[in-house]
Amino acid sequence: MSVSVAPPRAKGLPIIGNTTGFMSDPLQFLLQHSCQMGRVFDMQIGSRIITVIWHPADIKHVLSDNAANYVKSEGYKAVKRMLGNGLLNSEGDFWRRQRKLIQPAFHLSEIAAMTNLMTATCSRIVKRWEHLPPGAVIDLSAELMRITLEIVTNALFSTDISPKVERIYQYMGTLLEYAYYRIVSPLQLPEFVPTPGELRFRKARQEFDEIIYNLIAKRKQQTTPSRHDLLDMLLASIDQDTQTGMTEEQLRDEIITLFMAGHETSANALAWCFYLLAQHPDVAMQMRQEINRVAAGKPMSFEQLQALTFTKQVVQETLRLYPPAWVIGRKSLQPDTIAGYQIPANRTVLISPYVTHRHPDLWEQPERFIPERFAKEEVRKIAQPGKFQYLPFGGGARMCIGYNFAQTEMLLVLAVILPHYSMKLPSQHAVQAEPLITLRPKKGLKMQINRL
Repeated sequence: MSVSVAPPRAKGLPIIGNTTGFMSDPLQFLLQHSCQMGRVFDMQIGSRIITVIWHPADIKHVLSDNAANYVKSEGYKAVKRMLGNGLLNSEGDFWRRQRKLIQPAFHLSEIAAMTNLMTATCSRIVKRWEHLPPGAVIDLSAELMRITLEIVTNALFSTDISPKVERIYQYMGTLLEYAYYRIVSPLQLPEFVPTPGELRFRKARQEFDEIIYNLIAKRKQQTTPSRHDLLDMLLASIDQDTQTGMTEEQLRDEIITLFMAGHETSANALAWCFYLLAQHPDVAMQMRQEINRVAAGKPMSFEQLQALTFTKQVVQETLRLYPPAWVIGRKSLQPDTIAGYQIPANRTVLISPYVTHRHPDLWEQPERFIPERFAKEEVRKIAQPGKFQYLPFGGGARMCIGYNFAQTEMLLVLAVILPHYSMKLPSQHAVQAEPLITLRPKKGLKMQINRL
């Protein structure tokens, strides 16, 4: 295309544009229009014009090649009110400093050292299921949230939050739901107006802050030797320019960000994995056989987790069909050109891994659950970071810092649960995807559980 033009606009209603269609089913709206309208298109949500891209080359342009021209989109302001200026929301030199500080905690050697603790935590929680009657129905989504929340707090902060896990789970749900509402709602009252939703948000944030600030205070007061966990690293960090450490507010922002990112995404991905396995019992059986063969009846080590070849493929395929970060937003600082189309300054550019992972131009039988596709060499190549056709945890310099942690956590939870329990969807229980800040099963995931 020799002359750049404005992207085509999705047909919509006067004044409100595509608000109704998008709000009623964001996933299908984006997927359908991406298949029909080409590589780049605009949509109108209220008074806002948003440019949507899905092609790997265009995503690479925004997240990597010309990343300096793109910052977090306006929608992240709602998330920032919840998470503060932690890794997810910070920009520029401050973000680079924090990323450099936190990165060592997520090196593979550190994750390997956490594996025994993660296994013990998961096994202890799952042991509660032994007392359930045969065929009991549980909310597996909620159970997985509790498991991953305790794993991340034990592994990263050397803290047992068992007595508080129910409260934290509820607070996190309130914060995420309200943040998503503030992102997508075309008509909003100012934050100072005490609506019921606003008051619930304030209370949840206040209660969550109390838990985190108590965690910080207790660690500062400790007289025992250093635990060498992430919290110790944060407390010991020194800004080389100012020779000062992190303020308590900065500590709070990083901890709550890791609380959310370290358990919310993994728990939702695991829920979708068990949902898919309930529909494909042959796949579950193959995973169970592999886990039993590798583990040989003993707790799984980090090295053994890496040997779960087929189980890894199942995790990869789950993340393709149900990426936790189903949408990524950026805002252009200066005018740009994407695939020959004009992108003005201050334009929100929307990337949906959900769409890219299911687009028929990129994947064979994209809607089918086929773990074996990741055994193929050509698929393994495009699934590598930097290819941007497979990006369940984002891409570019701002790819999720805990990607390896999350994958290890998922493999470990599957390795603990599958040899001992089978899951079945209750009859007439419809499961629907709910695209909030993360992609999760709407109203939880009911599962009939039986001990093997």
